[in-house]
Amino acid sequence: MAQKASWVEWRLVADPAKLVCMTEAQSQILELFRALSADERDALLPHLAEAAEDDFDDLTAEDVAAIEEGIAQAERGEVEDAEVVLDRIAARFNFPRA
Repeated sequence: MAQKASWVEWRLVADPAKLVCMTEAQSQILELFRALSADERDALLPHLAEAAEDDFDDLTAEDVAAIEEGIAQAERGEVEDAEVVLDRIAARFNFPRA
């Protein structure tokens, strides 16, 4: 019998484009997560969800609205390349770009 995919695996398979904009640390975390057994991943998921919820408890209604608008813009394809945006920010605030 085929094993049911966990929520995280399903999300990654359903929308692999979400993996494109990861930091190196996020990529390493995902690699470690994938190395766990299915039982270990399923046991870890509730703890990860709880930790993620704690990070968003302090958001104001304005923060949530801004995040939702940003998601909507991305879903409509209204995005810019991160390198272009970072170059613009660096130039505006005179930050060096490595």
